[in-house]
Amino acid sequence: MISETKVSILVVDDQPKWRNALQIVLEQVGYTVTTAADFETARIMLESRFFDLITLDVRLVDGQAFNVQGLGLLQMVKCRWPDTKVIIVTGYPESIRIGFLDEYEVDALFLKVPEGSHFDQTEFRQLVRKLLLDSNC
Repeated sequence: MISETKVSILVVDDQPKWRNALQIVLEQVGYTVTTAADFETARIMLESRFFDLITLDVRLVDGQAFNVQGLGLLQMVKCRWPDTKVIIVTGYPESIRIGFLDEYEVDALFLKVPEGSHFDQTEFRQLVRKLLLDSNC
């Protein structure tokens, strides 16, 4: 059986609404959650401790421009910590082409819902739990 209190998760998202929502949903289950709003903060967090799972927004805002710093972070994680599970959390389904999961070794995708809608917390928790069980955390 998985022990949620020993699981460490990093939530990386430039949107405070999503960062906070994911943190709350995961902490309600008992996971230890750390958050980062940008590439540099996430990189520092990753250098300082191990995370069992990362939720990652691929398109992070850098100043006023959207970019794909999330992909750089993803590549770093998969190279240095290949056992860490990664869920891409994105509001841009059109940016995810066929083969994305295999090409970037992403473990799962979770689509953000439009502004004003509520996301399926149960589905998200089940996805996290399944990935963690698969990794024997």
